[in-house]
Parts: sequence; C-alpha cells; structure tokens
Amino acid sequence: MRVGQALAPFLVVAIGLVPGPLDGQEALDELIAASQAAHSDALFVMKGGEVLLDWSAAEPQPIEVMSALKSVVAIAVGRLLQDGLLDSLDQPVHSWYPEWKQGRKRNITIRHLMNHTSGLQNVLNAGEEIYPAPNAIQLALAAELSDEPGARFAYNNKAVNLLAGVIERASGRRMDLYIQERVLGPLGIDRYQWYFDRSGSPHAMAGLRLLARDLAKFGELVLSGGERGGERIVPEGFLDAMLRPGQAHYPLSGLLWWLYPAHQSVRIRPGALDSLGALAARRNQISELADRSFPSRDAARSAFAAAWRGDPAAELGETWFDQVFEWQVGPTAAYYADGYLGQYLVVVPAHAVVAVRQVKRSASYDPESDGFAGFPALIAELASRLAARP
Repeated sequence: MRVGQALAPFLVVAIGLVPGPLDGQEALDELIAASQAAHSDALFVMKGGEVLLDWSAAEPQPIEVMSALKSVVAIAVGRLLQDGLLDSLDQPVHSWYPEWKQGRKRNITIRHLMNHTSGLQNVLNAGEEIYPAPNAIQLALAAELSDEPGARFAYNNKAVNLLAGVIERASGRRMDLYIQERVLGPLGIDRYQWYFDRSGSPHAMAGLRLLARDLAKFGELVLSGGERGGERIVPEGFLDAMLRPGQAHYPLSGLLWWLYPAHQSVRIRPGALDSLGALAARRNQISELADRSFPSRDAARSAFAAAWRGDPAAELGETWFDQVFEWQVGPTAAYYADGYLGQYLVVVPAHAVVAVRQVKRSASYDPESDGFAGFPALIAELASRLAARP
C-alpha cells in the first residue's frame, strides 16, 4: 500500500487505541504491513457499526470489484424474492427463457446458477469467451451442458451472467437499473459505474465499480439480517440460505458468497496409496505425505505435485485430488466476497466486523504478492483480537 507514514497514526486515532500491548494492536499492525506489501489502493474496516479505518491511496474513487459483484447479485436475487418477483430459488430458468423448457436444461434452476452446479459448459478464463462475446446472456443460453444440473460444483462465470437476464425478465428492468433502485439506493450507495457488453447488457459475473465504504454496506446488510434503515432488503431466512455451508458438493461455497472456516484439515485418504494403481507405482515418492495434515487444499495440492514431480492429472485424471485426499472443514468463521486481483469484502459475524480491501489493475501488479490471498485470514484474526480489547 502506498501510504507513506500517515496511515498507522490515523488508524490508532480512529479506533482509540492507547499505548501498550493490546491484543488488537498487533493484528492491526500486521494488517497494515501486509496491505503495504500488497500495494492495496483502499482499505475499510468497521466493527459494530463503528468505522475503524477508511483509507485510500489517493482521492477515493470507485474501483472495479471484479467477481465480488457476484455477491451483490446474490443480494439482488434476494430482493426479487422480497419484491414478490421470484417464487423461490428453485424456480427453473425456463420460467423466463422458454427455449430451455426441453432437454436437460429444463432442470436448471436459479439455485444452480448461484451455487455453480448448472452444468453449463464454461471456460474459466472469461477473456477467452465472455468478454469477446457481443451478448453474455445469449452466450450462456447457447452453452451446451458439460454435466447434469446439480451434479458437480464448477465455478462458472458464464452461468452467473445468465442471472442478469433472469433479473431483467423477472423485474421488467435491466439488471443494473433494478439493482440501482432496489438495492443500491436503499443502502445509500450513489457512486458506481457498470460495465456493459456490446448488446447493452451488464455482466453479473463482474463489472461494477464501488467505493470501499459502499462495498462494505453489503457486509453490514449481512450483519443486520437483511435490513437497512428499517427497510427489509431480502426476506427473512434468505441470508441463512445464501450463507449455508456444505452446498453444491463444495463446503466453502454458499450462494455466490464464500465461507472461511475456523479450521480445516486435508489428508491423504486411508488406503488411497494402495487402491489407486498409479499411486502405488509412485509410493516411494509420495509416502512421506501419507501422515501429514495440510491446512488447505492448495497446500496439499502443491505438496503432492512437488512430490509427484509432474502433473498428477495426466496420470490420475482431472478428479485426482478428491480421489487422493479427504477434506475436513470446521465451523464458519467468516463470510466473504472476492474478485480478480484481490478485491475482498469480509464479514466476521461473531465479532460484527466488516472489512474491504481493493486494488487497481496496474502494469506493476504482482499476483503472488498483490493478490493478498491471506486477507480473509488476517481479518478473522483481527476481529478476534479486537474483541479482546478492554
């Protein structure tokens, strides 16, 4: 973060810390240092409605939230339910697109679009298919099925973009206009900018610019149970459904929100080295991993690939990881939205903490450091230490 020497004094004054070894100070200092190293452009932290930090590297300007827009769109779907424009999350997409009222696509529901189990063919890199396409909604409608609806979790930008069409047809207004009137307006957000494809439609996967303090209002909405200023934005029970763990064959996915667990453990499945032929053939290379516990899937995957000395998928198949490893996840400690480059909105409900980090695209961006993958963990730790303050 390009902060000079001014940020830390401002932060201390803002939260009223006094000199001394308070639990919260170390976590705040760690957050500041990590943000500096990651070249952040905006930080916002609040606890219990009190703003602890609202900082920008320059004059505050709305920054592209990238895929964190998906979490905003999830709230918009809740608003459709509140407005009586959607029957349920299990309403089929063919309610608005009758061309899907045949074949396997007739089984795709709103929930499938939101939990990444629609089965629609998808290329992970949005730059290959989606951005070149003149109409992202039509691109999604025309996609073939790679899997049966509801059968497999697969992160899917193309399917999420179809929600822009659903919201427009359900509400009678283009998605951005509906969200502006029924979500952003009630939340007091009046500075934003949308991306539109060549057909004039907004994407639902990414493409909204917001100030950090305004993105944080969606975290406040989660903490408030779906109300703002006495107005109910989403129905009672919707947030529970949106943030329920264990959905869609992937325990850290809600409905277009992610879940950060208090702890997790990844280990090689008992007997896996004996039951899978290709594993048994390389037993000497990977046997040292058999008794290890890894703190995340990424850590386990990296260690295994290094021991394998190559690409395990080439010999074990694309689903090799879940054949080899078992994954145990603890209770949810935080909810978060994230986006490309390292855009984050983190909510720690037990301590009423909301935090946002934003970073602009730049020629000097380094994905290894500037992506700030540890931001949710730092905020969870910060929330815990702040709760221990006198």
